[in-house]
Amino acid sequence: MKKLLLFIAVLFISHLNAQTITVTAPNGGEVLYSCQQYTVTWTQTGSPSNYWNIDYSLDGGTIWSSVSSNYLSTNGTFVWTVPNVQSSTVLMRVKDALNSSTVDQSNAYFTINVPVVLTSPNGGETWQGNTVHNITWNAQGTSNIYNIAYSIDGGATWVNIVTNYSNVTGIYAWTVPNLPSTNCLVRVMDYVQNCMQDVSNAVFTITPATPILITPNGGEVLNSQCNYAITWNAASFYSTVKLEYSLFFTVYPVLSYPHPKVREQQLLYFLPDVSHSRCRV
Repeated sequence: MKKLLLFIAVLFISHLNAQTITVTAPNGGEVLYSCQQYTVTWTQTGSPSNYWNIDYSLDGGTIWSSVSSNYLSTNGTFVWTVPNVQSSTVLMRVKDALNSSTVDQSNAYFTINVPVVLTSPNGGETWQGNTVHNITWNAQGTSNIYNIAYSIDGGATWVNIVTNYSNVTGIYAWTVPNLPSTNCLVRVMDYVQNCMQDVSNAVFTITPATPILITPNGGEVLNSQCNYAITWNAASFYSTVKLEYSLFFTVYPVLSYPHPKVREQQLLYFLPDVSHSRCRV
């Protein structure tokens, strides 16, 4: 009886040792991109458990991170969402979850690249409202169609700048909104795969636009005690408009906007009964 049990044990051990696995992809030299769906494949011989532990390493095999544990597969495939990391020394390992000696890993390193890297604005810039600045980024492995957005509250809310924007140069000329804030961010996102994106590394600043007065703007001759339209570019103001006039460097108030008598871009003002050649509004 003992001989029979010994014989069965030997057969069982031999059966385990006969099991093999060979990782076929990624097996070295591939270039993958963060967020893409990549099919890990392997072949097997013998009768493995078909439950697998799948891991990857970013440092050539020193440290391993789990992709999946006790994953059931009978056809030697696993769809992997590539992590948002950058490395050129990546390995993939597949191991029988019930027999750690049945294991294989990539024969050589493969690479993971981050597909979108925002380069400007990337933190610390000061851009004035209503001026034009280039948003720039580097891209690889994307659809070359993008959604670009900005935030003035540190990323709590986002406002679209442009959507479905086809571009291969990585440049977008942005007219900065006149919304002053010291907590601004920009985000560039692949239109097809939204997880391919990057955001400014740190906040930047938007300062108020330069106010633009349209009339009077110099050279006019106005009659006292007559109505005259003071006009301005409303887009160059982001809050209350304060109107003043000066006579020989003495400043007098006109009105502050908003006011029921003030329209969005002009005020019909009754000129005072004065005569002077050095007036300003």
